[in-house]
Amino acid sequence: MEKVNSEDYRFPEKRLLRAMEATEPEFDISVPGREPLYVETLQQVRSPRQFQRIERELGIIGGKLQDLPNRRAKIIFSGHRGSGKTVELLRFHEAINRPDRYFSVFIPLQKEIEITRMESEDLYFILIKALIQELKRRNIRFDEQEFEEIAEEWVKDEEIQRELRDNYKLERGDELALGFNFWNLFAVKGLGKTMYGYDNATTTKIRRTIQINPGALSRRLNAALQGVAVAIREAKQGQDLLFIIDDFEKTRPEVYRKVFVEDPQFFMELRAHFICCVPISTFYEIQEQEATAIFTPSYLPMIRVENPEAQAALSQVITRRADASLFEQGVLDEIVRMSGGSPRQLLQIANQCLLNADADCVSMDTLRYTLNQMTVDRERRLTAAHKKLLAERQFHDISRELLDLLFAVNVMEYNGDHIERRLNPLLEPLFAPK
Repeated sequence: MEKVNSEDYRFPEKRLLRAMEATEPEFDISVPGREPLYVETLQQVRSPRQFQRIERELGIIGGKLQDLPNRRAKIIFSGHRGSGKTVELLRFHEAINRPDRYFSVFIPLQKEIEITRMESEDLYFILIKALIQELKRRNIRFDEQEFEEIAEEWVKDEEIQRELRDNYKLERGDELALGFNFWNLFAVKGLGKTMYGYDNATTTKIRRTIQINPGALSRRLNAALQGVAVAIREAKQGQDLLFIIDDFEKTRPEVYRKVFVEDPQFFMELRAHFICCVPISTFYEIQEQEATAIFTPSYLPMIRVENPEAQAALSQVITRRADASLFEQGVLDEIVRMSGGSPRQLLQIANQCLLNADADCVSMDTLRYTLNQMTVDRERRLTAAHKKLLAERQFHDISRELLDLLFAVNVMEYNGDHIERRLNPLLEPLFAPK
C-alpha cells in the first residue's frame, strides 16, 4: 500500500479532505510550492493605487528608488478582516526587500509573542529581536553596542538573572554575559515566544523599565537603527530600513488603541520606516485624532463582486485550491456572490460547504444549508443596537456601533468615486428591505 503523505497536495485538489484543508482561510500560500495559489488579478480588480501610494511615500517612482525620503514614512495599512491584507503585505515585502530598495523586516506579531498577552511596551522587545534575527540570518555585521546597552539596562536586575539562570542554566559569566548575548538567547535561539510575554520576572521587569523612561530607550534604539542603516548599505542589502508589522487586529483592543490612538510615541520617535496593519475600527479612530498627522493612511478595499473580472478572480481563489469538479454547477458562482468580495469569507463558505458535503461534490442544497448556518452564527453575536443599525441601513455616519459592525465584517466597505457601505450578504435574510 502506498504511504499517505499528509503534506502532499496536488493543486487543484480533487480529494475532498485535502480540498477542505486548502480552502481553510489560514492555509499558508506563502509556503514554497504554493505560489500558483495566489491570484494576481485580485490586485487589478481591486486597483493597485494603494500600493502605488505606499511606494511613493517610500521614494519609489516608476519601480525605482529615486531618493530616500527625508521624512520617515509611518503608514497605517487597513481594511476589513479577511480582505487579504496579510497576503498583499507579504507580496509587497518580497517586492521591496531588495538591495536597490529597502532592507525590509516583516514582523507577524502572532508568531513573535503570545498575542493575547501582548502589551504595548512589548513592541520595543519584538522590534529589536526581529531585526537582530534578520541581520544574523543574512550574515550582516553591524555595531552591537547600542543593542548591548539596551540589554544591560534590562538584565542587570538580579531577579531576571536568577530566572534566566534557573530556567536556561545560563550563568552571568557564561553565555549570558550582561549585554548582547541577551539577544542571542531570544533572537538567535528562538526563545522569544516561549518565554517573553508570560507572567515571569523577565517580562514584568522589562515592561516596567520601558514604562519608566520610554524616551531614553527610543533615543538609544534610534542610535542602534542608525548604525544598522549604515551596515545594510555597506553590505549592499538595502538602501534603508523598513519594518512591516502585521497582526495588530489580533491583539487586545486596548493594546492597538494605545499604540495608534492614545499614545503613538513609539512610531513617532523611531527613525525607521514603518507599515503597520491595523484594524478597520482603529483606522477610522486615527483619522479623528492628532495621530492623523503622524500616520499616512492606506486602505485595502473589498472587491466589488458585480464586476465580471472580479467574479472570475474570486472564483479562481477557490478553483486553484479545490478542483471545480467538487462543486455542482452554479455553486461556485453563488459562493462568489455571497462572499461580498471578501477573500476570507469566500474561502470560509467554500470550506464549510466541503465540510458539509454529503457526497463527492457540493450541491446547491449543501450550499443553502451552509449559508443558513453561517447566518445564524453571525446573528448570535449581534447586540440590539447592532440589529437596529443593520435594519435601518444607516451606514453613513461613523459611530461606535458602526465601527463594531465594520470590524466584524457585518457591514462591508467598498472604494470608488465615493465610499460605499453595504450589508454583508450573509445577513441579507435577516434584514431584507421592507
